[in-house]
Amino acid sequence: MKFNIKGMKTKMSFRVICAFLGFLLLFMVISLIIMTGVRDEDIGIDGAVLLGFVGIYFLYYAFWQGRNRIPETVKKAELGDLESQLQLANYYRWEIIGDPNFKEAFKWYMMAAEGGDAAALNNLGCMYLMGDGVEECSEKAFKLFHKSAEGGNDSSQYNSGLMLHEGIGTEKNKDEAVKWLRLAAQQGHEEAETALNNITKEEGQSEP
Repeated sequence: MKFNIKGMKTKMSFRVICAFLGFLLLFMVISLIIMTGVRDEDIGIDGAVLLGFVGIYFLYYAFWQGRNRIPETVKKAELGDLESQLQLANYYRWEIIGDPNFKEAFKWYMMAAEGGDAAALNNLGCMYLMGDGVEECSEKAFKLFHKSAEGGNDSSQYNSGLMLHEGIGTEKNKDEAVKWLRLAAQQGHEEAETALNNITKEEGQSEP
C-alpha cells in the first residue's frame, strides 16, 4: 500500500496548446478568406466566423484568462480567503516546475489550516510525511491527517487508516484503520477500497 499524496499539475502546457490552436485557427480563417473569398460553396460565412471565434477564445484563455494571477490571489489570501490561500500553497508546492518553494507553500497551508480547512491539513500532513521543506516527522503527519480526516477529507481518511494499519506515526490499531479506510471508501476513494480488500484477504489467509 502507498500513501495518497495528491497535487496540482502545472497549467502552462495547456496555455501553450491554447495559444498554438488559437493562432492556427486564425491563420486558417485568414488563408481561406484570401484564397477563396469564403464563398458559400466553400466553408461558408458561418463556418469562417465560427472558426475565427474559436481561435480568438483560445488566444483569450492563453494570454488573459490563464494569466498569472498571483498578485491578486495574494491580496485575497492575506485577507483570509481560504480558497486563495490553498491556491497559493498548491502553486508554490506543485506548479513551479523543478523548483518548488516549500517555505511559501507551508506558510499558506498553515494559514488555511488555522481556518479549519481539511484539505490544507491533509497537505501539511503530506509535507511532514515526505519531508518536503520541513523535518520529516510521521507523528506530526498522522496528527494532521487525523484532524483532517475528522473534517471529512477522504485522502486523510485513507492516509490515517493506512498509518494505523502499518503503525506509522502512531500505534497499530486495525479496528481504527478499517474504520477510516471504510469512511474514505464510502466517499469513492478507490485506493481505500483496494486497501480494505487487501486487509480482508490478509485476515482470511491468517485464519487456520
